[in-house]
Amino acid sequence: MSRLANFLARIIWFWTLWFVRRPFIRRTQNRSWGWMSEPAQLRAQRSLRRQNRFARKYGLRLIQFTITLLFASMVLSVTAYLAINLYDAGFLSVPDDIRHRMGDG
Repeated sequence: MSRLANFLARIIWFWTLWFVRRPFIRRTQNRSWGWMSEPAQLRAQRSLRRQNRFARKYGLRLIQFTITLLFASMVLSVTAYLAINLYDAGFLSVPDDIRHRMGDG
């Protein structure tokens, strides 16, 4: 499951970086700073640099961790669903001879 999560994370990371590096995204970022006052522009630019630094350092690992959690959640959900259905169908009930030996019957 780890290899699949790693593979999917790398694909998602590639397309995320591809999208963020498009010229229209850069233009949108630069235009948004034009609506701010000078001190706010500097803070926004510093904040964006800080966010980009964090993303470069931890982005791929965060995506891998998130996809692993998604897969684990799916496995647990399917397991619980199967256990409930098996119990409802009577496959997980205690056999009568064992129940009598335990004194419940």
